[in-house]
Amino acid sequence: MIALFIFTPRFWQAYLSTFTIVFENRATNLARPVPWPWTINYRALTWPWRLGSFLTGTIFLAAPLTLLATMLVMLLRRGIEQRLKPLLACTLIGLPYLHHAFARADLYHLAQAIHPTLLALIVILSLFTSRLLTRSVAVAGLFLVTLFTAGLHAPAAEYALSKQRWVKCHVQSDTLLLPQSLANFINAVTQLG
Repeated sequence: MIALFIFTPRFWQAYLSTFTIVFENRATNLARPVPWPWTINYRALTWPWRLGSFLTGTIFLAAPLTLLATMLVMLLRRGIEQRLKPLLACTLIGLPYLHHAFARADLYHLAQAIHPTLLALIVILSLFTSRLLTRSVAVAGLFLVTLFTAGLHAPAAEYALSKQRWVKCHVQSDTLLLPQSLANFINAVTQLG
């Protein structure tokens, strides 16, 4: 980084401008409204996206409630047993991580911040059940939630659900299959060069 400051023209000014923007806007990011389950227009969506949007909104609701409830239970206990220490660690780490998810409330930021909460849920599940069937159902449920939230945004799933929005795009000697909007962007950029 220091080498970039020294040898790259105007890099230092560009670097400093990122901080001035933060101070001028008094925010670190462009905020987005939280997609609470009751604020989503489900009529405009097809069935897998309806389910995915509902589950995303439910996760935005359940994640902080789970961590706050866990924190409250920990505070009301006299001492922390050895088996609860991983849960305490996940909770203490998970709350600041959720700030990242809520700073720009979308699935991408939620996916980056959800890991401590998922670990806390796994620890909670292991504390309350020892039956293999119950744990297997919980893992299958977690898989389905992941499939209908983050999985819907995987390129293969997007292509399978909306083939008509994908077009061939020629980039140098390669032909790529891309969403129409991305192909338009790449074509515009290549025309500039």
